[in-house]
Amino acid sequence: MEGRFIITGTPGKRDWLANIHADESVVIHVNGEDLPARAVPVEDLEFRRRFFTRPSTSWYSTQSQLDHLVVTAPMVEILFQD
Repeated sequence: MEGRFIITGTPGKRDWLANIHADESVVIHVNGEDLPARAVPVEDLEFRRRFFTRPSTSWYSTQSQLDHLVVTAPMVEILFQD
């Protein structure tokens, strides 16, 4: 979204998020390639609200109220290394 690679989920405890908090280094596997990156929490509430109100992400609004999603859903941006 907006040129950013975002990973999110529904609110709640997530092991993948705990792992990222412990070590933000990740590897994204795409078409047989391993791309090193960092996973950085997205804390910009305006961006998070735009994300969850897009038609392509409307499924999330069936799982939780919008304000709850914006504040509590796990969300990270993947920053690829050059």
